Amino acid sequence: MDMQMSNPDFICVTNLPDAVKDLLNPMSITEQNANALNNFYTHLAGECYADSIPFVLTVKTSLRPDRRYQIVHEANVVKSLVAHLAGRFWQRDLTTAFYAMIASRVSPNDRNALSNPATHTLVQVSWLPVPVVDHVYQIDTAEQIREIITSLLERHTSAENAPISGIPKSPPGQ
Repeated sequence: MDMQMSNPDFICVTNLPDAVKDLLNPMSITEQNANALNNFYTHLAGECYADSIPFVLTVKTSLRPDRRYQIVHEANVVKSLVAHLAGRFWQRDLTTAFYAMIASRVSPNDRNALSNPATHTLVQVSWLPVPVVDHVYQIDTAEQIREIITSLLERHTSAENAPISGIPKSPPGQ
């Protein structure tokens, strides 16, 4: 199945093998390096497991009423895929947080729309509804973005060191 749809802007991936991490060394801005970064996802194939994705982030410069539902859609897709993997591997506690950063005013109506329950939690009677977007950040400066991302990374790094269960670090049967 080929899924052509709107995707979140950033996916935080942890627990990558050193060979993949080495590809992320600082680099100059060249056409060749830009192409390498644009195709970096190909190096993640077979190396990234659902318990290695603590959060996903979408960043928008504005939040028109029709745009906020793009965020809801992206978050629903991410959370549904993770829920599918949690069920497939019998790991009910597996979750991925979805955050939104908006570089304009975030109205109460925006926050209300973004706090809708994730669709997959409405159709599974044994699950409690969870918000589709875990937190909305209204950002005004680039420094705020750095602070928020640093805070998210610190929060999820400390949670990563706590004992948790999740999908095995290697594919099933290996």
